Amino acid sequence: EPAITHGTINVKPDVTIALTSAVNTDQQQPCINHAISPIEYQVIHGNTVTVTGLPAELRGVYDPATGKFTITGTPLAAGLISYTVIASGDCEPAITHGTINVKPDVTITLTSAVNTDQQELCINHAITQIEYLVTHGNNATITGLPAELTGVYNNTTNKFTITGTPATAGLITYTITATGDCKPANITGTITVKPNVELVLTTGSNNQSSCINTPISNTTYTVTNGTAAATNLPPGLTQNFADGLLTISGIPSQAGTFLYTVTATGNCGTKELHAQINVYPNAIMELTSPAESNEPVLCINTPLNPIVYKITNATSANTSALPSGLTGNYNPDTKEFTISGTPSISGAFPYTITTTGGCASVTLTGIIKVNPNTTLQLTSASSTANQTICVNSNNLQTITYQTTNATAATVTGLPTGLISKYDNNQIKISGIPAQSGTFNYTVNTTGLCQTQQLSGTIIVTPNPIGFNDVISNLTCTNNSIQYNLQDNVNNTINGGNSIPSVFSWTVAPNNNVKGLNSGSGNNINATLINTSHTPQQVIYTVTPTSITGGCPGNTFTITVNVPVCNSLTLTKTANVTLVSTAGDQIQYTITVKNTGTANHTNVQVTDPFLGGILRDPAYGDNGNGILEANESWVYTGTYRVTQTDIDENGKPNAKSGKIINTASLTTAEMSAPLTAVATVDIVTNGSIVLVKTGVISSDFSTIIYTFKITNNGRVKLYNLNLMDTKIGGQINLGINELAAGASITVTATYKISDEEKRDGRVINSATVKGNTPAGDPVSDISGTQANNDEPTVHIIVDAPQAIDDKAEVQINQTVVINIAGNDIASLSGLDKASIEHTQTSNGKVERHNDGTITYTPNKGYSGQDEFTYYIYDHKAGTPNRSNRATVTINVIPIGLFIPNTITPNGDGKNDTFKIIGRESFDGIELMVFNRWGNEVYRNNNYLDEWDGSGLTEGTYYYIITLKKAGSKVNKNGWILIKR
Repeated sequence: EPAITHGTINVKPDVTIALTSAVNTDQQQPCINHAISPIEYQVIHGNTVTVTGLPAELRGVYDPATGKFTITGTPLAAGLISYTVIASGDCEPAITHGTINVKPDVTITLTSAVNTDQQELCINHAITQIEYLVTHGNNATITGLPAELTGVYNNTTNKFTITGTPATAGLITYTITATGDCKPANITGTITVKPNVELVLTTGSNNQSSCINTPISNTTYTVTNGTAAATNLPPGLTQNFADGLLTISGIPSQAGTFLYTVTATGNCGTKELHAQINVYPNAIMELTSPAESNEPVLCINTPLNPIVYKITNATSANTSALPSGLTGNYNPDTKEFTISGTPSISGAFPYTITTTGGCASVTLTGIIKVNPNTTLQLTSASSTANQTICVNSNNLQTITYQTTNATAATVTGLPTGLISKYDNNQIKISGIPAQSGTFNYTVNTTGLCQTQQLSGTIIVTPNPIGFNDVISNLTCTNNSIQYNLQDNVNNTINGGNSIPSVFSWTVAPNNNVKGLNSGSGNNINATLINTSHTPQQVIYTVTPTSITGGCPGNTFTITVNVPVCNSLTLTKTANVTLVSTAGDQIQYTITVKNTGTANHTNVQVTDPFLGGILRDPAYGDNGNGILEANESWVYTGTYRVTQTDIDENGKPNAKSGKIINTASLTTAEMSAPLTAVATVDIVTNGSIVLVKTGVISSDFSTIIYTFKITNNGRVKLYNLNLMDTKIGGQINLGINELAAGASITVTATYKISDEEKRDGRVINSATVKGNTPAGDPVSDISGTQANNDEPTVHIIVDAPQAIDDKAEVQINQTVVINIAGNDIASLSGLDKASIEHTQTSNGKVERHNDGTITYTPNKGYSGQDEFTYYIYDHKAGTPNRSNRATVTINVIPIGLFIPNTITPNGDGKNDTFKIIGRESFDGIELMVFNRWGNEVYRNNNYLDEWDGSGLTEGTYYYIITLKKAGSKVNKNGWILIKR
């Protein structure tokens, strides 16, 4: 009789994984601190799913019941997240990748000088420009500014600038709002505009007269936004300032004309008003022409040098006994009585003059002696009599006068340094003035006749004088100077002379300092940056020139000490916080930034995990190989985790549980290294699998058990221990450790007991234990396959045993089930081709000779379905039939997903409104409305064909009716059309 045997090959499918959430959710770009759109994958033929590359705040969860793997969470840091999802099962795993580009919030920061956003200034003065930098934004607007101030956003530089000149005093509070893809940023500032000082005469007169020792009329000035004081008041008068009023009052004790000035000062400017008080003496008359001019000696027919009397508090004067040709005249405008004319007779003429009117009367006498004439004439150019020259300069044009009938000539009123010399009937004025001021000089002749007199004016303009100053208060955070040169000249304590001037300057070259410029003006404004590693000096040589007269002064210097600003930072980051498997990659980013102003050369970054010295930065260097101020060099590199790292649970320190990588930085100018550390945790969960099978002897006396131990984790396992309840004691494995992915197989023989023979079966389990490098325990109870912990069963009865089965399949899909795979053979084996089965209520079952069946659910059905079966052995004659077993199938519907965006641009992606899971329903109705509630689309049997044709971009609203088994469910929502 022939021998027959049967076998089966159960070909298992590979694992598959597919994105089931909205298209491009695996490439989304959320904002920081905003929940991502859930990313959902459908896993088929898999049993475990892992994800790598996610930060701690994002998580992936696998639901074995549905086969769904979902990624959710809220990212807390901006940047690109690249993740990998690995679905594993009995066969080839499936891998898919995705990215989440987390966009940062908008920021706005002040980049102009400190406190420019809280500045104070006077009305009608331009504000100091305020500048802000907008990061991660695309627009900025401002509120709160008056019309004369403007705020402008530059899309190219991302800078927002405020400029202008305020025309109204008060507090200006403004707010800038910067917007972008994510959360906008706001910032506020203030501008305090101070008013100008005001001065107004409110009572009294600005031109009054009074007799000496007689009270004046009170004069009052109103002052706004400041205080006030008067100068040059006559003795006896007082001033009082209180409550914004300046009052001038009193009794003048000195006669004269007093031109006084009232000056108001405040935070913003000054204001002056001028006034006059005339104090008349009691009938005072005095000779104001040169001394002894009331006793002149002059030549006949030569005009008399006027004899002038000043009359105070009188209305006129009378004179008597003047020689013919001379007259006395009173000028009420100048209040002077002048005797003048040309005498036509010679001799001695005593005369009298008496005041009339006014406070009192006075009589004075004189004598006029008429001699032959003398003459005096300017013979140099007419312009030489009145000149304006600079002090200590030799640019005076010589002044020459010619005399006749004179015995001598003299000059009075000349400034120091100028001299007069009379020779050969000429008098000359020459020299170098050493004294500044306005000098009214007089040339007088002497001789047999009366004195002849001519006058002129020499204005000597002073040279401005400054002093050599040193600025030593620059710091690394305040490296700007604003030096007022006029303040230098006004500093009389240090040698200045307060002459209003204009200035020009040159600056000595210094290749180690940036910001050097020669120029002109009243202020040296510069930002000085020391690019070296030693203190530097910048020397400005200033030439002052007086505004009046254009007189150049001696040069003076402004020396600025520029400090060394040597500061570097080194940071190092890793793109992951943990690794768990050999081959995991850690991407390191090392950033070197020059936070000072000094340049650094020969920059050397060393990273032991990235090959030692890193030659060139990935980006940041402008090409000159010099790390300049505010420049950042970024180095990148990837380290691949080794199995040794995992097995030793740390690098460089074993058992530390961390990969600790330290980078160092040195430069030619900084030999002491800077260091930065990036730490990545090693997180591994060891795993071990024990599969136990056995072969019973033909006489049912012994069973040879085979134990296959597999390290299916990612780390080496130690302290292996295999125990079996039947064998007793520890089974010798021959090794104590097992590498990741490795297996070991051992056998042991068990003698079947009589009791087990009577029971008809032998049931047995074993346990394997071990430890990970971190000391964590791992263990597994043996199973008949790697994916179960079922005891090893051997039947000693003469009939096969059928075991119940379970399976899952998606709606409208088929599934192959190996129902004989777990059945137990009798002594006559197991005939897999002998399966007898019933049909299911909601599908179709098709049997195959290899012990498998194919189940196809009815179209559209979801839920539980089942059938029963028997199986036979190979016993000759009449085969033995097993017990009845039940196979339960769970038909899973496709999860419903309604997208919220379509992009109908013809690229084949999201061109139509596709409803995921539509197949799970008998039918779908779709209605679409615009924002005004007008229906723009309807389809009572929708099949994913709507593409928004004829509609503009924007948001629309839908009502979806889902129909199944006579019932209806409505879904409402919105959909964005974006082309």
